[in-house]
Amino acid sequence: MLVAAEEMPGALRMIDAAWIAGIDAVIIQDLGLMRLVRKALPHVRIHASTQLDAHNTASVRVLAELGAARVTLARETCVDEIASFVADGAAEIESFVHGSLCFCYSGQCLLSSLIGGRSANRGLCAQPCRMAYTLVAESGEQAGAPGPYLLSPKDLAGLDLLSALVRAGVSALKIEGRMKAPEYVALVTGVYRAALDRATLDPESFASAEAEWSVLAEAFSRGFTPAYLAGVRDDAMMSYSRPNNRGVHVGRVADSTGETATVLLERSLEPEDTLEFWTGRGRFAQRAGAMEVAGSPVPVAPAGAKVLLRTESRVSPGDRVFRVACASLIEAARRTFAAETDIAIDLSVRLRVGEPVLVTARAAGAEGTATGPVVEAARTKALGATEVIEHVGRTGGSGFVPASWDIDLDPTAGAGYSTLHRVRREALEALAASMLAPWADRVLSDPVVSASEVRRGAGQRAPELVVSGRDPAVLAACLAAGADRGLLHVGAAELPGTLPEGVEPLIPRVAHDDEAAALLGLAERCGRAVAGNLGLLTEAARAGVRVEADWPLGAFNPWSCAALSDLGASLVWASPELSGRQLRALVAASAVPVGTLVYGRTELMIAEHCVLQAAGPCSHECATCARR
Repeated sequence: MLVAAEEMPGALRMIDAAWIAGIDAVIIQDLGLMRLVRKALPHVRIHASTQLDAHNTASVRVLAELGAARVTLARETCVDEIASFVADGAAEIESFVHGSLCFCYSGQCLLSSLIGGRSANRGLCAQPCRMAYTLVAESGEQAGAPGPYLLSPKDLAGLDLLSALVRAGVSALKIEGRMKAPEYVALVTGVYRAALDRATLDPESFASAEAEWSVLAEAFSRGFTPAYLAGVRDDAMMSYSRPNNRGVHVGRVADSTGETATVLLERSLEPEDTLEFWTGRGRFAQRAGAMEVAGSPVPVAPAGAKVLLRTESRVSPGDRVFRVACASLIEAARRTFAAETDIAIDLSVRLRVGEPVLVTARAAGAEGTATGPVVEAARTKALGATEVIEHVGRTGGSGFVPASWDIDLDPTAGAGYSTLHRVRREALEALAASMLAPWADRVLSDPVVSASEVRRGAGQRAPELVVSGRDPAVLAACLAAGADRGLLHVGAAELPGTLPEGVEPLIPRVAHDDEAAALLGLAERCGRAVAGNLGLLTEAARAGVRVEADWPLGAFNPWSCAALSDLGASLVWASPELSGRQLRALVAASAVPVGTLVYGRTELMIAEHCVLQAAGPCSHECATCARR
């Protein structure tokens, strides 16, 4: 996420605390935060977030120079591109393999922010892509579409591409799991772990199993697509009919009354399963509940059976029935991680009359010991081993669970239960400290870095009036009317031969390797440019082009401005998500001049899939498309 200037000290403290606790790496989108982490805590391993939109070789190289040991690519990269980045060797490459797909390039979306006040670039996306929309022609006429969810992709599923990804050499496969239930993460990870092991062992003969696809669909599914990994960009990747979980089809209604339905099952069914009935009057979900087969109650209704269910709404013969939550699968998923919550420990307790109470806890080669008051002979009833185990063994909530006991107990020993509780707690605290000792030197000497450290005197100058557009004639008219400069939106497929005096190319934020050279060549010929792509910004600057960083590069705080300046930007265009107060503070603290958008329609999203495809078959001839 992008980090506001006032949040930066807290972000550094959080990373500091996480590093001390033993994290392996920190995933960063904000270039300013990356700059500070590299300076203040150079031993922290940095992974570049997919929000940094790395989709060409130049961007991967720059992120590696900025300190990223691993780069998580934009989802819009195909397997061949991934292999190319791996072969380049600048950084480890991580690729998404399963989970929700954004309609827009990650890190480049303003839709949620500008229509709902919740920034996707700040981790707060309200998922407006999953809402219903209408496609309306310029004439006002509604265009036909397969469904109302025009911006809702299916879920990415790269299971069948694991062999190709293994051969490509990716360092890691990313499963989208943020804000997902742990059961979902367990199920999906289990499928991909087993499949990846097979693909790694024998890539040539690897094939996914139907049972694996079934588990993935039961976990969550809007329908599956290999999407950009396989070069799929058309309607095949979209879920126009619904934006949420489809589940799996379990059968159809064979007969119904007002309160019951007989369902012919394609899959087995259990009472705790959650079903969704698709009726002519809409959809509704309910627990399966009590079931009868052939007039008798059953705990499980097998596939092929006709099962009688009570329904909460009226259904009709032929209505489809889906399972959106499988109780047995969820329970199996929970078992995979429930037992791993606490760390098993060996507990030793010594209670000898005349000696201090002693409790020792051991785990993973570490040890924690605590002592209490001197043990006295019991005045009434002596402690028994059962009582010691009961009270010293109360480790709930500590992260530890007793696995074995060694009790050295005088038959006449006495001690208060509160004493046993305190000494046990202190022993566990000592054990935790011992386990974390290897990371004890992971401390930031000065986690707060002042903005003054990056300011090098950008200085004040009279503001320019800069106009951007797609028509050179319009820009020429703007210059004649008083604009200081014009920025022409260009694309690799339609590069202009020359530009009018006072007009510079606006290099697009999306530029794959097959487009990058032509765009860079135009910037070099013009001598000036504005770039929205991190890799091309850097390459243009190193080629001697006077280049500015466009707003898609996330100038959100003084340190991100400094990072872009370090890469050669002569001016940075501030993120349009900044408030007026934040913008004024940024201008005052920035090491480089700052520009801001003041008028015009803001480009909310940029995507590989064209929404106009919902209106019918596409020729993919964008320049001559009659729908544009």
